[in-house]
Amino acid sequence: MLEKKQLHELFIITGKIDNVSAVNINMLKNHILSNWTLNNRVSDNDFKFEHDYSKVPYHQHIQWVQDYIRDHYRIEYGRTLCPIPKNSVAGIVQTENEKINTHNHIDAFDLHGSPDVSCLYCVHSGEKQTSVTFDYNDGRRKGWSWRVPIKAGQFILFSSDLNHYIELTSLYVTRSKYDINNFLATRYLPIKTVEEIYQSKQYHPSLELFEMLANGPKHPEDESDYFQRYLAREEFQQVILNEMGKNDVDVIVYPTTSIPTPSREELDKRK
Repeated sequence: MLEKKQLHELFIITGKIDNVSAVNINMLKNHILSNWTLNNRVSDNDFKFEHDYSKVPYHQHIQWVQDYIRDHYRIEYGRTLCPIPKNSVAGIVQTENEKINTHNHIDAFDLHGSPDVSCLYCVHSGEKQTSVTFDYNDGRRKGWSWRVPIKAGQFILFSSDLNHYIELTSLYVTRSKYDINNFLATRYLPIKTVEEIYQSKQYHPSLELFEMLANGPKHPEDESDYFQRYLAREEFQQVILNEMGKNDVDVIVYPTTSIPTPSREELDKRK
C-alpha cells in the first residue's frame, strides 16, 4: 500500500466574485481610498514593502469578500481557510507609472505568525492592464515566473512565500490591439478588427487577456505613459543583451509560459 505525504505546496488560485454576491465593490473601493489618504501605512519604513500598504479598518464588505472566497475554497478543495484577523487587512493603491517591488508575505522575524495563504482582491484596475507576476523555483529549475492578469472583481489566492510584484514594462495590452488590427487589415477575412471579434463574442470565454486587449487603446500612443513604458522595456532588453554578451551567449531558449497550454477540452470544462 502506498501513502503520499504532501510536505509543501506552492499554488496560485484565481477567481471572480459573482455579481449576485452582496459585495459592493464601489463602496469597498471608496473605503480603501479614504483610508489611503490618511497616510496610515502598515510600516513607516520606506525600505519595507509594507510601506506601500495602508491599514484598512474592518468593513462588512471585506467580511463578505472573505466569506465568499473561504466558502468556495472549502467547496472546491474540501479544506477550510482560517479567517483573516480584522486588524490584518491592508489596501494598496498603485498610481500611474508606479511599480510595486518584489516581496512576499512571510515575516522573517515572526515565521510562526506569518500566514500560509494570502489573498489579493482587486476593487479597481482602470483602463490599463494590471497583472501580478509571481517568481518561484520548482526544485530543479530556478527563476521561473507566472504572470496573472487581474481586474476589478477578481481575486488571487496564493502561497504567502511566493515572491510577487506588479511591473511597469509590459506593453502587451497597450500594443496588441493595434498590431492585430494591422495584421487583419492585410488579410481577406470576414472580420477585420479585434473590436468586431469582441462585440460578436467569437472567442473563448476563458480568454480574459483577450478581453483586456480588446478594451485597450486603438493606438499605443494614445496612452500618456506609452513612451515611458516603452523605454523601460528597451532598458530591460538591453540588460539582457549585455548579460548575454558578458557570458558569450548567442541564444536563450525558454518557454513563454510556465504552465502547459490547456487543451480545448480543458478550456471547455471552464465555461
